[in-house]
Amino acid sequence: MENNEKVLPWYKQFWPWYLIFLPASAVVAGITTVIIAVNNQDHMVVDNYYKQGLAINRVISAQQQAATLGLQARAMFDVAGGKLTLMFAGNSDINEDIRLILVHPTLNKLDREFTLKKTRDNYYELNIKSLEPGRWNMMLEPIQQNWRLDAVVDLPASQWIFKPDV
Repeated sequence: MENNEKVLPWYKQFWPWYLIFLPASAVVAGITTVIIAVNNQDHMVVDNYYKQGLAINRVISAQQQAATLGLQARAMFDVAGGKLTLMFAGNSDINEDIRLILVHPTLNKLDREFTLKKTRDNYYELNIKSLEPGRWNMMLEPIQQNWRLDAVVDLPASQWIFKPDV
């Protein structure tokens, strides 16, 4: 009996390509994972944790100073006009420029810092083109950094309250 079946070369058959595809797809997935990991590094880890630990003492004392002074502030943000108005409550007579620090919880490239100028008694104004929606940690402090007020805001919120976080 004679077998007249024609045998195809290996590169025209299904099984060799199927067996090559499996390890090749794992290699491509591994390279893709490495590229994603290198381009999107995690910024939540602090390089110099000791220095950050020492700085927390200054933050706590600045927050305690704000509580001692009885400072609180209310901010109103006009989303359409891009205008932030800040009003200090109580008898606080602040005669210096104020720094507004916006810190995104996970993406440090979105962090921003502004200087607010006094427009009238206890009122400060700032024009901000846009703020990314989402949760933000916000801090108010004078240029000398002798007190500090904190707020956590889910934007787009039209108003929020800064108070000592003690």
